[in-house]
Amino acid sequence: MEEKPERIADYFVVVGLGRNRTPFQDFSSEQPQVEHVPSDPITDVVVVFPKSEAPPKGFKVLDTTPLGHSANLNAGRLFAPAVHLCYQQGKEKPPITEISVFYPENNQRKPVDHEAVAFSVDGKVADLNAGSRHPTYLTYKKGVLYGHNTAITDLCVIIPSKGEDPPAGFKMLNMNLNKGVMGPAIFLCYKKRMVCPPSVAYTPELLSRFPREDYPEFPLPESVPLFCLPFGVSVEHWDRRAPFPLPTFSTFALTNAQGQCMYGAA
Repeated sequence: MEEKPERIADYFVVVGLGRNRTPFQDFSSEQPQVEHVPSDPITDVVVVFPKSEAPPKGFKVLDTTPLGHSANLNAGRLFAPAVHLCYQQGKEKPPITEISVFYPENNQRKPVDHEAVAFSVDGKVADLNAGSRHPTYLTYKKGVLYGHNTAITDLCVIIPSKGEDPPAGFKMLNMNLNKGVMGPAIFLCYKKRMVCPPSVAYTPELLSRFPREDYPEFPLPESVPLFCLPFGVSVEHWDRRAPFPLPTFSTFALTNAQGQCMYGAA
């Protein structure tokens, strides 16, 4: 009996935008699709001393916590100036993708590629614990203006000792903003989401394949295009100044009606 040569792969396919151009429907969730307008990414964060400074125009002040407590980051000490964070959202500047805190007294350095909020709105030193022996500064990192970013879209301040937890969808930055001995521990929470250029998605179609005919023992499943492009064929509007996007790769496994398993890479 003649032995068949081994194959590197059973099938090679080209999947993409076909002639039908059917709008893509995401069936990955059983929950009904609810239309909502996502928040714009945060582009700037500043520090204000509210007794002597006003927040810049277009900035939102974090003056209260989710449960209505004061969000003064310098609370608990007599005669200490109140300190609040403000942030601005938009699409005209690079979004903030990371946020952190550093303590110079411990010879700690700010995270790589982070920029420190060194001065307040009117040029005062932006120490979140002004007047104490524990200087504390906020830092952040920005993404690219044109392209895909996992950007921070919302901020809040919580005080765990008063029964507060990070709101749903928020992640807590586990670094105390209020290092004073008398004040409560205060933490910053943030929410992230993928920020992408405007796009429209279509159902992927099989454009070409090799071999053209199925193997009798294992026919090519009709659902292969959806496994190759599980989020559909995305047509995106990119700015001419945007960097060229890098290719993405994925792997998948599917089982046909006969219980045979196929492994693929796209």
